[in-house]
This record gives sequence, structure tokens and C-alpha cells, in this order.
Amino acid sequence: MTQHLALMLAATAFLASAHANSPIQASGWNITNLPVGERVALCAMQIQVCQTTCGGPDLAPKAFCNDTTMGWGCGCKGHSPEYDVYNLPIPGRDCEGFAKDCVDRCKFNVDCVEKCRSDWPCHTPEAPESYLEVNRSNEMPAYKFVDKSEKGRKAEADGEAKSSAGQGPTAASLFQTLLIAAPATLLVATMFV
Repeated sequence: MTQHLALMLAATAFLASAHANSPIQASGWNITNLPVGERVALCAMQIQVCQTTCGGPDLAPKAFCNDTTMGWGCGCKGHSPEYDVYNLPIPGRDCEGFAKDCVDRCKFNVDCVEKCRSDWPCHTPEAPESYLEVNRSNEMPAYKFVDKSEKGRKAEADGEAKSSAGQGPTAASLFQTLLIAAPATLLVATMFV
């Protein structure tokens, strides 16, 4: 029992440490923290892109942007708007903010900076999905990005499987994560049990 408790404590400490050191997680970035002037300008650009895509202001009844929440929408009269979300002003700026925050937390670690650049390829088709698009101007956006790296896709799939089963992580799954992610840490943790 004591060994199991010590192993669980070591697993929890390791996972918390890994989460805190991950360039994707624990971001201090939020687009709503930008200065009001920048948010207003981004919204104006976002609306302009929508109106241009739709063929003019009269053909863009759902061109809106809330400069407080940064939620935006684009809908054309008579056809669906055609644009690449990753190239739009607000999703692009949001991605840039997450990328900069990631690099800033690297503390000059070259491998970490490269991982940030790999995980946040802003203004490309590989850019993480933005959740700032909403249906109504008063709707609150999700304020998150999806980690599109291999590790992120696996974590998302694992999370969906657990949530669909109605279960959280078990001792066995934490142990398995440790065996896969950090055998050296597990070895050191079990040496002190």
C-alpha cells in the first residue's frame, strides 16, 4: 500500500511538472488582454475581410466582431464565405500570441523554441484551430486552441475516450503514462519506495 501511494505521488508530481513545462499548456496568453485600440483594429480588419469575401457590406449580413470578447462571425447573403481561417486577422493574431507566449516561457532553450515553432505554425494550414468564431456577437468564444502535434492529438483522443466512458484517469493509466513518458523518473521514484 505504501509503495502504491508513493508511486501515485511520484506520478502526480511528474505529470504536474510535465504539464507546467509543456510549451502548449499553462499559457498566460488571452487575446482579450490586448490593448483596446489593437482589438478594435483587429475587429475592423476581420469585418472588412468578411465583407470583401461576401462581395460587399450589403452581402455580408453576418459580418460582426465583438472587440471586448473578440468573438467574430462571417456569413454571406446567397453563398458561403470562402476563406482560410488561419489567415484571418483575429485567429492569426491569437495564434501569434500563443506562439510568442510559448517562446517566452522557453527561457532561451533552443529545443523548446523549436517545439513552439513546430506546435504553433501560425498563418499556415497546420495552424491550431481557433475557437473565437461564434454565431452571435454577444456569444462568448471558447478561448482555446487545439494542440495539433502528434502528442496533442493522442492526448485529445485519450481524453475523448475517457470522457465518453465517463471515467477519469485511473491509477493504471497514470502508471502506464509514466512507463511510456518517463521510465527514468519512474525508476528513481520507485527506488525511494
